[in-house]
Amino acid sequence: LPQIISNEDQELVALLRRLMEKKGIEILTETEVLQAFPKNGVVEVMVKRGGRIIKYSGEKAIVAIGRGPNIEGLNLNKIGVKMERGFVKVNSKMETNVDGIYAIGDVIDKRMLAHSASAEGIVAVENIIGKSCEIDYNKIPSCIYTSPELAAIGLKEKEAKEKGYDIQIGKFSFLNSGKAWAIGETEGFIKIVAEKGLGQILGTHILGSHATELIGEILLAINLEASIDDLCEVVKGHPTLSESIKEAAMDWQKKAIQGASS
Repeated sequence: LPQIISNEDQELVALLRRLMEKKGIEILTETEVLQAFPKNGVVEVMVKRGGRIIKYSGEKAIVAIGRGPNIEGLNLNKIGVKMERGFVKVNSKMETNVDGIYAIGDVIDKRMLAHSASAEGIVAVENIIGKSCEIDYNKIPSCIYTSPELAAIGLKEKEAKEKGYDIQIGKFSFLNSGKAWAIGETEGFIKIVAEKGLGQILGTHILGSHATELIGEILLAINLEASIDDLCEVVKGHPTLSESIKEAAMDWQKKAIQGASS
């Protein structure tokens, strides 16, 4: 693939890559792994990049190329459960095509995340006991535990434009956060994508310290259908990392106090 973490905002990922390379990590994109094998107590990995064959040696080789559904031995075909690309096909209520059979987690081709599977499980049980409940994947965050962390919810800038939204971007760099300086973690920034007319929050992308915690504030705002104006009106403690969200919203309004980033 052309970039690491290919399903996240390109601007944040580009900065994350630079920060990782600054720490001495060599990153190869658009590279094919040909083979890996042990030799003389080390692991040798052969890769192909730009028409060249390159050999790397190390103590360990970690294979982390994703996962597939573990349905072997379930004999789902015998009861007529519909499959799609090897995954169990379900609707937004976690129902399969067979009455009384539900599926969640990695066996369905949705979000392969622990918190997503947990939410799917709750939806499935609610429907099993006779209630009506559906899942909204647009409200499930992605949380990536790199250093610094990366977290996101909703549409990326490019996606919002492709969907025809007239958008405006608000940003805030942790370089302008007193709390970030106090804890010595000033790398990264917050990026809010919102509709220009009403300030509807379409997506938020965070790279920085405690990003996976900070995204929760945006999740609540989206669930409550709060707008950019609502984020700006909240009085935050100072210094805190969470006030950076308010500052990003104020940057969207062109009223940032602690340092405009856009």
